[in-house]
Amino acid sequence: MNATYCLHCFQTLDQRDPDDQRRTFVRCPNCGATYHTVCWQAATRCYRCGNSKVKTHRVWRRAPLSVPVRQLTPVVINERLIRAQRRRRCVRGFLNMLIAFVVLAGLGMSGALFISESQARLVAEQTAVVIQSTRDQIARQQQATENAILSLTAQHQTAVAPATAQRQTAIAQATEQHRATMLAALSTINLSAGGRWQIASTSGGALPAARLSAGCVGFIKELPDLKLNFSGNASELTLYFIAANADTTLAVQAPDGAIFCDDDSYGNANPQVTINNPVQGVYQIWIGSYEAGRSHRGTLYITSQVAQLAAISQQIPPHNQRTRAPRGAVRLNNGSGLTNGARMSDGEFQVEGYCRPGERVRNTNTDWFCGDRRLQVADFDEICRRTYNNRAAFAILDGSSAIPAYRWRCYAFR
Repeated sequence: MNATYCLHCFQTLDQRDPDDQRRTFVRCPNCGATYHTVCWQAATRCYRCGNSKVKTHRVWRRAPLSVPVRQLTPVVINERLIRAQRRRRCVRGFLNMLIAFVVLAGLGMSGALFISESQARLVAEQTAVVIQSTRDQIARQQQATENAILSLTAQHQTAVAPATAQRQTAIAQATEQHRATMLAALSTINLSAGGRWQIASTSGGALPAARLSAGCVGFIKELPDLKLNFSGNASELTLYFIAANADTTLAVQAPDGAIFCDDDSYGNANPQVTINNPVQGVYQIWIGSYEAGRSHRGTLYITSQVAQLAAISQQIPPHNQRTRAPRGAVRLNNGSGLTNGARMSDGEFQVEGYCRPGERVRNTNTDWFCGDRRLQVADFDEICRRTYNNRAAFAILDGSSAIPAYRWRCYAFR
């Protein structure tokens, strides 16, 4: 007999089974697999060898029952508690023997069975004195033990504290050295007053920008994205980051430790930081994302030409006189389209990337609209500044297109 269980239901073959249908069995003649007759009717083929013919099978004895093994849980032995319990048992036995001895001594060696009331009171008082003395001795021993434990603990802490402090100091120094090394390896931009710079970068990080200052928002990296070594005298230093369809932030730490933060000042969810009368030295720059876990690719622009804009702005024609370029102004080239980054030349620009996300761009042959908002001359000036990264750029309606809406061109003074 190869098995004592049914290969279909895996139940023991038992002729005394409570279920009448499970008291008859069959066996496969090829492999010896056994089944309940009712289970074979459901299976029709042997699960082991695929045979479709079986023979009647008898079970002469019941299969031994499996005895579950009880899983023992390990016991944690507290040696100090065990010693204390043993000591209490010893003291309790000693007290019982002492009480019995005192009582027998009070009865006397004469074999008298009864003592007077005064003698009984004396015996009880002596017994109480002995018990209290024993209890006091035990309390003193326990107090001495606790004092010894406290003393050893204090000595251990005193011995370990200097080593712990030294280890923490060493860790802090190593961390600071590593941070200084990483900070020194960051990209550094050298910019003089009156110059400008642009560089591609990625925003975002895991740390909240509020760790720099309470007014900062967004999430940044632990180390700054880059450093700016600024020299010279300028009335303003401007930094702005542009990323398409993204909400980014900007944080700048000046050489004197001052923190400057911004979220959307540049427009279209792009940040801009303007520092008045910037000091010379190294500026640390963090480019953040407003939402945690998000990173956006864009371009960081740095310029200190703001001091020149006051004089230049006096030469730019007013908004109602933008049909002819002023003397000394030239069309701009080598720009980057705001929509897809395509190369722009001859003063051309793209409007779609200027509109906010979700706004539909359209024109009526004469005017441009971002959603329901009609673009003004100031909007075209801003598009020119962003397209050609020139804060002194402005728009003039003097193109040669047949459609007036496409005649705007970007200019700047030499």
